[in-house]
Parts: sequence; structure tokens; C-alpha cells
Amino acid sequence: MSAAAPIDTSNVTAPDSPLIVCFVTGTRIRTERGEVAVEDLQIGDLAVTASGAHKPIRWIGHRLVEAADHADPQDVWPVRITAGALAMGVPVRDLLVSPDHCLVFDDVLVPAKHLINGATIRQEAVEAVGYWHIELDSHEALLAEGAPAESYRDCGMHAFFEGAEGWGHRVGDKAPVALLAPHALSGPRLHGVKAILIARAKHLGARRVEDPGLQVVADGQVLTPASIDNRRFTFAVPEGTQTLVLRSRSSVPAHWIAENEDRRTLGVRVSELCADGTAVAMADAQLAQGWNAVEPNGQERWTEGEAHLPVCRELSFQADWFLGYPVETVSEPMPVNAAVSFAAPVLRLVANG
Repeated sequence: MSAAAPIDTSNVTAPDSPLIVCFVTGTRIRTERGEVAVEDLQIGDLAVTASGAHKPIRWIGHRLVEAADHADPQDVWPVRITAGALAMGVPVRDLLVSPDHCLVFDDVLVPAKHLINGATIRQEAVEAVGYWHIELDSHEALLAEGAPAESYRDCGMHAFFEGAEGWGHRVGDKAPVALLAPHALSGPRLHGVKAILIARAKHLGARRVEDPGLQVVADGQVLTPASIDNRRFTFAVPEGTQTLVLRSRSSVPAHWIAENEDRRTLGVRVSELCADGTAVAMADAQLAQGWNAVEPNGQERWTEGEAHLPVCRELSFQADWFLGYPVETVSEPMPVNAAVSFAAPVLRLVANG
């Protein structure tokens, strides 16, 4: 594919598969001729791998992905890894990849979506995003904005991407390409990587508070509680109210607790909900928008941060919370030469040939 010929993506739609492993347009890849934006790479360019080897690019694919084409847009929203989030100077500037794109940590591959902490590594809602595949003869750790990130590994999706005409050499009886390292999708290896990155995010200034910022909002008006007794809240709701919402900060446990793999968005945990003196079951159909599933005990239910309530004149409920809530994201990365509280690098570049 020639870099001089722009790709027309006006009639491109997203593939059905949610497993999209790509770089976002503008990502710089280290090559023999320097740091080159992914859209300017050409077949035959020599990519510099994390081990220092120079490997020719064999295929380049491109796809304009529309979030609306997916049942869950988070399957395709890009993950932003801010400059310095992984180690001092790694990446050298913000790196954006698809959620399933793996970074290389020591001897394991970890998808970007499992590294999200809401501060230094976060997912960004977009309507559409340009994604690029870079394939070598073998599965390798490319240097994307200076961070070791996997190259494309053939999984039968070439035809979904612009540039498919460049992959005829892959067709036939060629053996499947081996993984450069095993995946760490759960368990101690993933938890260890997350622990280091969470500690680094805190060092960079990411902050959380225990206060959920709980509010009840009636038609856009924040109500003052009539009473609060040991986390039991009572509100008088204005007559004629059309919508009633329980609003709070929210947090994803897996984003901030290394050993936790609960990726639900949790606001506050509600129980003993009453509307005009009548108990409302946690499984009531009125509790649909903005709620997580009922807890196994059947008596409690987490909001997602903005949960719709049954409209009534008197509202009361018990609310509990035990998570930390993010109140600030890191906007300025630590200078490359700044001191850190841990000496060992987060990443060890893989010598895989």
C-alpha cells in the first residue's frame, strides 16, 4: 500500500467481531527510518521491534470503525495510555489503541482494556475511529510511541480491512503464527501488572475520595434531604415531578483495585427503597435505567451513577458505599527525568528475536 494514495473510508463499516486489535490513526511506530505515523507506513518498511531487531512490514490494514454499529460501543472505543503512564517516558506521548490491543509486560500480553484506571489509562467515547493493523512475518512487540505493543497476528480478519489486497501471501497452508508471549487476562500475572500501574497513577497525582456525592434530582432540581439517619435518606419530592434520579459519583472496582476483576460501573448500593411508604422491590421494573443487576441476596442493587427512581411524593432508601471514587484525572504527565518511588521499570522489553 502506498502512503501517497489516500484510502477512501467513506463506505467502510465495522466488522461484527468485537476483537479489534489495532492502533489509532496518528500513532507513531518506530522504524529504520524513524518514528512514522501508522498511516504513513508502507509495506516493506523495516519496523524496529522491542528486542532491537528490524523486521519488514508484510501487511497494513485500515478500518474506519463506527461505534453505533456495535451493540456495546465500549467494545471499540479507543483506550488512551497517557505519556509516562507505564514508566518514565513510556509512552513518550499519548498512545491510543483499540481495547483488545495488547501491550507487552515482561513475558505476558495484556489487553489495554484490562489496564484502564480512569486516570492515566482511560477509555474515550467516540462516534468513529480509524484503526490500523501492522503485520510482520511473526508476532512481535512493536514500539508504538516508545511502548512495546503487539503487531497484528493473523486471526482471519484481513478481508474486513482496507488493504486486503496486500495479504495474498498469507493465504494457503501457512501454519498459524505463534504468540510472542501468553496472554494475562486474569489471575496473579494480570494483578501484578495492574498493581504497578495503579501505584504509578497515584504517584502521578490520580486522586480518589470516599464521598459518593449522592444527590436526588427532581426534574433537574437537586433536592435537600428531609433527614439522614445512618445512611438512610428521606426526601420530600415536589408535587408534579416527572423524573426522579439518584445521582452519585461512580467507580469501576477493577480499575483501581489490582486484584479485583469486577468491571461494572458502580455508584451507590441501594436497599430498603420506599416510595410513598410502600416498599419497592429491587427487581421492580421501575428500576431499569441506570441500575446494575440485583445482587445475589435479592435485597440490594448498585446504581451506575445516575439511576432513575419511581416518581413519588416521599422517597426513602438505605445507601451504602465502600469504594473510592475518582475526582481527578492526570492531565500533565510526570517529566521524563522525574524521580519515582520505585526503581524497577514497569516494562522489560522482550527479546523475542
